[in-house]
Amino acid sequence: MRSRDSWKAVLLGFEANPLKFAGGDQAFLSLLNEFGFQVEAPTSWCERGFFISAGTSSKLGSHPLTGAGLLYLQEPGAMEAVEWLDPQPGELILDLCAAPGGKSTQIAEKLGGKGWLVANDPVQARAERLEALLARHGALNSSVYSLDPTSMAENFSACFDRVLVDAPCSGESLFAKRFRSYVGTFRRRHEDALFAANGFSMPPLKKYVTWAYFSVSAQRRFFKFCSAKTCARMCAIFSGAIT
Repeated sequence: MRSRDSWKAVLLGFEANPLKFAGGDQAFLSLLNEFGFQVEAPTSWCERGFFISAGTSSKLGSHPLTGAGLLYLQEPGAMEAVEWLDPQPGELILDLCAAPGGKSTQIAEKLGGKGWLVANDPVQARAERLEALLARHGALNSSVYSLDPTSMAENFSACFDRVLVDAPCSGESLFAKRFRSYVGTFRRRHEDALFAANGFSMPPLKKYVTWAYFSVSAQRRFFKFCSAKTCARMCAIFSGAIT
């Protein structure tokens, strides 16, 4: 493995899946090494997250280990959202804007087969791919919906222990590839989903995490809009400010 000083040069990553491999991280890394894959360094914020080079990521993407659900390739920074959410075994968790599914698989891992994950994406095709991913990942205690966030809040307002809203998926890779077009097209979707998600503020909610690229003015309007109960339980993480 490389030293921490070299992490900046590593842009991609993966998370090992304990639902499919119970031997521990070191045994899993040894397995990857046997297949010729080099892991650069562990992430400091995700227990089972690791940095890998772009070349390794490309090869792992089509490897049977990935196809069997033993790992999930994911932007390293995106792993942090679920660490803030901190889902506990036995809880009922909602991932409101779940596709493509990296955060849902991470939640399922933390539940460890106890409790239940509800993964939602309003786009039907994305929800279908999400369902296939969770099945491949071994997330047996999960169900997938394809509802508008507002409809989801109206029908399940007082159900969840924790709610994650990545509204919609706001991985840094999207901004790196097409910053201007992404912001212009999707910022409104971010805001709409976050405002709709205020409907989940009723008990038994313990924690509510938003994870989004969000304008400063929208941040202010969002907090003003939210109820006092929501704000008391919320851990809002704005990964970037877009003015």
